[in-house]
Amino acid sequence: YIVVDLPATRCETSLIILDMANTVLVATTPEIPTLLHTRSLLNLGQERQYPRGKMKVILNRADMKGGISAEEIEEHLKQQIEAYHEAAILFTAVSARIPDLLNLGGRTPEMLASELDMEPKPLRRFLRGLVTMRLCEELEDGRFVLTPAGEALVPDSDSSLREKALVVLGQYWQPWLDLQHCLKTGEPSFPKAFGMPVAAWRAANVEDSAAFQNYLAKEEAGDAFPGGADVHLLKGVLQQHDDAEARTILQNCRKTMKLGERLIVCERLMPENATDDPAAIMLDLHMMAITGGKARTKSEMETLIAEAGLTVVESKKTDDGLTVIDTRRR
Repeated sequence: YIVVDLPATRCETSLIILDMANTVLVATTPEIPTLLHTRSLLNLGQERQYPRGKMKVILNRADMKGGISAEEIEEHLKQQIEAYHEAAILFTAVSARIPDLLNLGGRTPEMLASELDMEPKPLRRFLRGLVTMRLCEELEDGRFVLTPAGEALVPDSDSSLREKALVVLGQYWQPWLDLQHCLKTGEPSFPKAFGMPVAAWRAANVEDSAAFQNYLAKEEAGDAFPGGADVHLLKGVLQQHDDAEARTILQNCRKTMKLGERLIVCERLMPENATDDPAAIMLDLHMMAITGGKARTKSEMETLIAEAGLTVVESKKTDDGLTVIDTRRR
């Protein structure tokens, strides 16, 4: 192995080494400034389209006394709340197809305004917001051009950033703002926000559905699971449904399976303690708001599988936090 210890600051040499490396270990500590810098490095990996699993985080001093102070947590939450600025800018840019036009060549605000039927003065102010996000650059002649990071927002990019902005902000933001509806009724908030369940809404809105499907395809492009004609796969399916619906899905799968055939169930399972896997907790809340489904514990998942007439042969957790459950028909 060749091990290279890089400084925390970015430079061209560091970027070249990062691109060439098979694995990047990001050492961090449980303090807000350091964690924010770590997030910046992970975002860099996404911008440069590193394959999933290339960048790994090492948390030092995780058991130190004191840990993150209440003041640091408060400051971090303030920054998270204020992140709506950049989120709204990003959504507006991709929904208005501004990166699509800038990808064809540099344009002044006046040129863009003419093509998009917008006002040039507010458009220039908006474009300067994209400059602060390093998604485009303002040239001396007044034209704006995309940066390499901004190129991730064009339709034919391998990055899922464009689709994620359209889906998360265009389809999920309103239901999440109304989580109180879920707490009061036990029902998902998506139908209240959009007038119908998510599946029906996507069926009626073809362009939004295409953005969602493209997002899933790009996010899962690097996934590898056991294949073959005797293997059936359910990835992230059961979590979208309540127990009765999930049990029916498993039973229908069983009906199509011959003895000896395998059903692979891949889900993010709920942890014993919430802080052990915050992503699983957020996934559970997401299902509560959008579909009415839920993330399940390992015990709950095994019970559901057994009730459908299937036997768990093996269960293992992957590097990205998912659990792969190998089942057989009995």
